[in-house]
Amino acid sequence: MKLIPFKEKHIPILTNWIKDEDTLLKFAGIAFQYPLTAAQMESYIEKYPERLIYLGVDDEHQAVAYGEVIPQENHSARLGHLLIGESQRRGKG
Repeated sequence: MKLIPFKEKHIPILTNWIKDEDTLLKFAGIAFQYPLTAAQMESYIEKYPERLIYLGVDDEHQAVAYGEVIPQENHSARLGHLLIGESQRRGKG
């Protein structure tokens, strides 16, 4: 897998992966409302420009995952809002 910067053109990929409220809650807590929309994502990206947002792609350049590097105090960071895209790929460790 390779990470590429998440762009607005990728938003439909992410919104298609979120099929129900439970998935959205596990992915983002209460940061978004179901259904996840392009407008919500655009607003989120604008609100948090310091976050490094990535799309994971496989060897065929197919999107398979989403994740964020969220800056913290003391020059550290944490990973957040991680999602394996298609539900059949989730839960495999």
